[in-house]
Amino acid sequence: MNFYRDTFAQIDLTQFEENIKRIKNVNGKQMIAVIKANAYGHGASYIARKVMELGAVMLAVSSLDEAITLRHDGIDAPILCVGYTRPRDVSLAMFYDITLTVPSLEWCNELEKIKPEGKLKVHLAYDTGMNRIGMKTIDELKECITTLHGKYVCIDGIFTHYTMSDADDEIMTNDQYRKFKEVVVELQNLCNFTYIHASNSDATMHYKEDITNAVRIGLVMFGISSFDTEVKPILSLYTRLSRVKKVNKGEGIGYSQTYTMSEDGYIGTIPIGYADGWIRKNQDRSCYIGKEACRFVGRICMDQAMILLDKEYPVDTPVELIGPHVSLVEMAKELDTIPYEIMCLLTDRVPRVYLENGEVVAIDNPRMRYSEAK
Repeated sequence: MNFYRDTFAQIDLTQFEENIKRIKNVNGKQMIAVIKANAYGHGASYIARKVMELGAVMLAVSSLDEAITLRHDGIDAPILCVGYTRPRDVSLAMFYDITLTVPSLEWCNELEKIKPEGKLKVHLAYDTGMNRIGMKTIDELKECITTLHGKYVCIDGIFTHYTMSDADDEIMTNDQYRKFKEVVVELQNLCNFTYIHASNSDATMHYKEDITNAVRIGLVMFGISSFDTEVKPILSLYTRLSRVKKVNKGEGIGYSQTYTMSEDGYIGTIPIGYADGWIRKNQDRSCYIGKEACRFVGRICMDQAMILLDKEYPVDTPVELIGPHVSLVEMAKELDTIPYEIMCLLTDRVPRVYLENGEVVAIDNPRMRYSEAK
């Protein structure tokens, strides 16, 4: 593989396709593929092309700069920014044909002062309980529609966001959906929405809705679901031993000497650290060489980490950090976080290697402005 540091994330596009098939089987609605935060660490441009090929109708990102980056990468699919975009940047969104979210009536009124030239596509955000962005009353939504619709704005959709769709108890989700449905029914006399969406990944796989015609799929595409065990993770993370040394009993390891050898043994150094997204809390967790668990000892450094070996291994021996022996879900539990955070923390220092049917089809190494298709 043509990169110069033996740490890389491996993305299984064949399993990705199987996950999309599973989503379609469970929920046949139009798919809006959420690829914000570099597709949750999987590489936004590659995932964008693949998911559109597999039948998504739209991409969703968090911000205008994420959308414009996709356009510069040659992605011409419809893109929705689900986060906040400043009204003064609307003309840029129109230039790049980006659909924006209307987060508030104040935003709407500010846009009316600007009166941009052309036609802007928007989705209305209705806040049913997240208390993040979105209008909270039917009156605000109606005023927004009256102010904007038919002028320089095409109101193409409306959405809300569930706060507890991962919970077995659906009381909150039911309440949010009831509010959303009431609003959509009332507003349909004023506006013909092309897209009506509420479900995120977990809701897509288990919650039934009759008013929506699209779902927003994110984490479930990448193989993690609270309610479906047939989707499988597509991301693995590997490195190789860069140094192996004999260390005597009583010697300390790393910054602050937080680990002391209890007996003579071997320490392996690997080229990954917190600047790559491998945070310091990974100290005392395990990675794997083959079927052997090897514990992280000493502080995780910025660029390197040390592991306690069961024996002497040659330099260049592969090390599994996330994969068959180290699941993202279990890792998240050990770190007291969620799989989203672990994947999103992987920085652009870590090349992404894409596989189809076990063969490398592309390598993306952003730090070198380097992308190679096989």
